[in-house]
Amino acid sequence: MAALQGAILGGARLALLCLMGNAAVSDADVAALGAALGPGRCKGGSESAVAHLDVSGTAAGPQAVSALSLAEGLCHLSMVGCQLGASGATALASSLEAAGRGSTDCGKNESSPVAPRWAELRELCISGTGLGIEDLKAVFGALAAGGAPKLQSLEVGANPGTREDVFQELLGSLRDARPQLAVYWRSGDDLGTQVQ
Repeated sequence: MAALQGAILGGARLALLCLMGNAAVSDADVAALGAALGPGRCKGGSESAVAHLDVSGTAAGPQAVSALSLAEGLCHLSMVGCQLGASGATALASSLEAAGRGSTDCGKNESSPVAPRWAELRELCISGTGLGIEDLKAVFGALAAGGAPKLQSLEVGANPGTREDVFQELLGSLRDARPQLAVYWRSGDDLGTQVQ
């Protein structure tokens, strides 16, 4: 992972980086990769180092989510089967809520711009990540409030929360707020705003 991070910091650009199924890749490894892809990475250009990242089946978790939220030019992120659970959902919802907000500099009441979070993200796959209904409520709420503004596709299937009765209500609220966002939560579902 260190060599990969070094290559990215050295200017390497990849259309796709697939680490899928590599159980040796830890949350800290993916977080370090996210930091290498983060703010200031694309000095003088708009190209991303990695446009499509698949860390499915790795040990990516809350640290990875927080770091990847700042990855410049990341358009597709797949975390299928990563055990995010409640802490990963909290990190995801927080990073989505922080999108576009300024931060206060060490209590000096000076607002400074922060790098936009999930600025280019168009596809997010978080199926089978152990998200319960409260986790999905937090993530859906942050998306409904405008987090990841370019997001077009969200996959959340195989999470325990999708089997709860209240899930349909959450899904409806998200679709009302973001009608152009396709949400996939079961095989063959969602054709935009159509309810199946």
